[in-house]
Amino acid sequence: MVEFIQMIPNIDGRGRKVRAVCGAALLVVSLWQALTLSRPWGVGLWAAVLVPALGGVFMLFEARKGWCAIRACRIKTPL
Repeated sequence: MVEFIQMIPNIDGRGRKVRAVCGAALLVVSLWQALTLSRPWGVGLWAAVLVPALGGVFMLFEARKGWCAIRACRIKTPL
């Protein structure tokens, strides 16, 4: 049977705030890149927009859940 990862909260309020701010900043950067990069869009331009957007969404998810993927891998983080 496949066991699913339990997302037990492993960060405090300060870590949640930092992740929320960084996630929102990544979404702003992604939006800015989408609006300013030249056309026609190739694979590189799509990656330049989608990678920070996906990272930002994931960081907002972490902030909402109070869970850090890095800490779940037992790597110590300063926050």
